[in-house]
Amino acid sequence: MKDKCIHCGGGKLIHDVELLDTGRGSQRTATLILDKDPNAIFLKDPSCSDVNVSVCEDCGFIHFFARDLAELIRARKIRVNNLDESGLTEQEMLDRLYQCKNCKTPHTQAECPKCGVMA
Repeated sequence: MKDKCIHCGGGKLIHDVELLDTGRGSQRTATLILDKDPNAIFLKDPSCSDVNVSVCEDCGFIHFFARDLAELIRARKIRVNNLDESGLTEQEMLDRLYQCKNCKTPHTQAECPKCGVMA
């Protein structure tokens, strides 16, 4: 983990701060999730990592680090290999990965820019 703020260059970071996920009535620490098979209807085979959080004492900038980066990298490789074997072009793969379930608009955001449905 870094000991210097990437925003202001300060050297005082508060480590091991918990980021509490309170969405949808949850009361747990935030978790990163990457599906190895994002196109599957069921059994997407997710890989997870908790989040390490540090806060700069000088400017308040928040630093996020994946606790299990190796697991996320492994999931990404599996995901890319699965897509490569499909015979699709790179653009078709991207469109399929980020296609709105409601209006079928391809995008790269968590929320569809056309209809506002969350991915």
